[in-house]
Amino acid sequence: MLTDLGCTATALLGACTVLSAWPVTNEHPTAEVALVDVETELVDQLDVDRAQAQAALAALTLTGADLAAERVQPWKARARDHRLLTRPLIRLTEHTVLVLPWNSAATGRVTSGYLTDGLLPWPTSRLDRCPTVRSAIDQVRLQRTRVLEDQVDERLREMGFMVRSRIKPHHAHTIGLAALPGEIDHIAMHPDKGVLWVIDDKDLAEVFTPAEIKRAVRQFYDPKKGEVGKLQAKVDTVAADCTAVADALGVPMPTSVQGLFVTRRPSPAAFVPRPLMAFVTLEEFDGLMAAG
Repeated sequence: MLTDLGCTATALLGACTVLSAWPVTNEHPTAEVALVDVETELVDQLDVDRAQAQAALAALTLTGADLAAERVQPWKARARDHRLLTRPLIRLTEHTVLVLPWNSAATGRVTSGYLTDGLLPWPTSRLDRCPTVRSAIDQVRLQRTRVLEDQVDERLREMGFMVRSRIKPHHAHTIGLAALPGEIDHIAMHPDKGVLWVIDDKDLAEVFTPAEIKRAVRQFYDPKKGEVGKLQAKVDTVAADCTAVADALGVPMPTSVQGLFVTRRPSPAAFVPRPLMAFVTLEEFDGLMAAG
């Protein structure tokens, strides 16, 4: 963020904290302040140079011209760049801004939550202008997915399952198959149970608006590129030669082969009428596997 924005993530979140504590009253819950005074406050409280303070404020400032150019389209949520949720300062003149402490506190919480998930509450167009930031958060997303995969693998082994994880197509022979239509996160079976599980882990971003929920469902159920179709293809491939897979795992012949999505938080795709594949959160995972 220092490279692309001119300020670090710490400075950006710190700016939200400073702005949220700006002295206002219940009768006058906003403050019209000289921009230079806000910059000075950030320099003093955050121990950053003025260039970082200016960059952080620029990233948090909403202007009338930008808002008019983008138009108010609240249903787009994260697809909008110019909104109070992410820009809690309002530019009044070239040298003055309106400080909104309550909005600033919300901006800090929202931005921090997104960063924890390896995301930012920014539209694609803004991220495209920040290639270094985009690359960094992509790495966070990848790391979060790997952590989820490790957690699922560990829990399966603790419950006594025979499991192979992160099986890439060119390693299909390690589970007794000639080929795979894609990487399998886990294939597992308990020696005392009849289900051979083909498991796909998804560390999903949280969604809020109807449009985001629609996209989240389409991610799984799109007829051509949906995750459900991809997992079903893997299940079908395993089921077509499950004897060889069972031998590779060292388990008895399964009575069924089932697919399962494991997610860190609930997915909207799990709540469609008659879902085509089972979904379970990591919190519910142990209970499902013990029962199945």
